[in-house]
Amino acid sequence: IASICLWSSSQEPNVRPRTIVPPPRLPPKCHLSFPFPCSSGCLLHFFPPRCKPSTSPRPASSTVSVRQGDQLMSRRTPDGCLAAADIFEMAVATMSTMSEADLMRLKAADALVTAMRIVGNGNIMLLDGTLDTPANKAYWGKHGPRALHLVRSVQPPLRSSAWAAATEMDAFMFSGAAKGLVRQALTGAGVEFRALAEGLIDKHEMQDSAASHCYLGGLFNVAPWPVGNKKRAEEEFAKALALAPNSRRNNYYMCVLRLQASEPAAAITYCEAALQASCVGKSEGDICEFLTKETKRILGLAYQATAKV
Repeated sequence: IASICLWSSSQEPNVRPRTIVPPPRLPPKCHLSFPFPCSSGCLLHFFPPRCKPSTSPRPASSTVSVRQGDQLMSRRTPDGCLAAADIFEMAVATMSTMSEADLMRLKAADALVTAMRIVGNGNIMLLDGTLDTPANKAYWGKHGPRALHLVRSVQPPLRSSAWAAATEMDAFMFSGAAKGLVRQALTGAGVEFRALAEGLIDKHEMQDSAASHCYLGGLFNVAPWPVGNKKRAEEEFAKALALAPNSRRNNYYMCVLRLQASEPAAAITYCEAALQASCVGKSEGDICEFLTKETKRILGLAYQATAKV
């Protein structure tokens, strides 16, 4: 501990105060002075050692909280994911580095996206109709913008990762679907959706079993003219299946396309392949039950169609 002694002129008026060089200036949060009288009539000041807040260890409570968030995420339930998102977002302020704070932002966005995926069954393409029901749209509209803001607040290098790109894609999709993505396909939202999907193909094509091609295929399949393009949709879904043939989702999409094209025999082939395939990864696993149910339903319709021929 450094100290300096300043002579009091009231004690010795004829003695010139002794000049003492003060210690180096300390950071505002570390510079504390505690005056104490000393026997020679001076005031003794104590200065604590220089501290470095940026390198101080993270509070144990924040580490525990983040661990709790991870445990909630492992349960893969909507409420658990929302609670985890709150934990991760609150942990941002406790991180000691920008990279750690960005990781918490991305984890929070991913948790919100996971909750929206589970609640709305991933907003996957259906044989007939869509999943943008009033209840789903309300849920996506509540959490989608927050997820999109969080992931777009992440800075490089994490911002350039496949994880961040896929999370942004989903966050944008759910935010748009809350307003009716099919209706917005001809607006700027549709243009941005396509740009994000194509960017995912260019940089992270194999992320989530080539889901990048599924996003684009879904847009071309359900969007109205002039964006809609059934041939292009089939090309994109075929690419996804070629790149990840063991994905139940990829086989399912080809099954849907074939029955929509009134080709029940081909639909049966793809539906049966889908049921033999796996729900690959966490995101596909989140919708596996619904995906399997829909596949079996379409397979039944395909068999009925072939019986009528």
